[in-house]
Amino acid sequence: MKLIFFSGLLAFCVWTIVATEAPKSASAPSSESRRAQVTVENWDKGGALSHWVYTHMSEVFPSAVVRRGGAIVDLPVELKSEIGALKLKNADGSEQTLDQFVNNGAVDGCLVVHAGKIVYEKYPTIQPDDLHIIMSVTKAVVLAALAILEDQGKIDLEKPVENFLPELKGSGWAGTRLRDLVDMRSGMEGAETSNDAYRNPKHKQFQLEATLGWQPRTAAELPDAARRGDLFGMLRTIKRERPAGEKWAYTSSNTVVIGEVV
Repeated sequence: MKLIFFSGLLAFCVWTIVATEAPKSASAPSSESRRAQVTVENWDKGGALSHWVYTHMSEVFPSAVVRRGGAIVDLPVELKSEIGALKLKNADGSEQTLDQFVNNGAVDGCLVVHAGKIVYEKYPTIQPDDLHIIMSVTKAVVLAALAILEDQGKIDLEKPVENFLPELKGSGWAGTRLRDLVDMRSGMEGAETSNDAYRNPKHKQFQLEATLGWQPRTAAELPDAARRGDLFGMLRTIKRERPAGEKWAYTSSNTVVIGEVV
């Protein structure tokens, strides 16, 4: 799932990237059959299998289902057809509209909120009671929790991370303010600038995912800590590339560290 903010517009799509149509009928393979097909190598490679995994994560990986703590907030709906008509350019240079992209099963759902109103909403392959993995939208949840702690006076974003996580003392993370982590300006290696971050065992993002059990732990390039599933040990292998606060770079390990602080 991707979370994108721009000009007061909130948009997120629940990604599947299917090569074939996702299962919709009673004749679709059973959960037992799907589960038997899933491996750490193929669970997010796309197609009908990924569609199943994304809505059954608690059956595949150690998971916690976090349910809402209160009533649903109803947003007014003011759908704008021109959003669905927006043209997107494919990798091969061809074009398709957003409606076509969503309706062909490339995503499980897509929602756009502008000025407090739902202006685009489609769920081609999921139902209202489906539990879908939210991927990096989790970052917004973690940061909201951090903001609550700050508002309560329980945490100071100007303090360095090792004040809260002694496990990172003496590592490349030492001296990095929580604010720099929040702003994705930590200066640490592992920025997700291309798909290489999720495919190359030498990349720190791949190594982080392996540590968390989302990538295979067989590659020779992995640090021992990643093979053991030792999160802090793996984080200590990440090196500083530039001074903290200098440059924005999307790096998931920043939010993982914040999650440990929270």
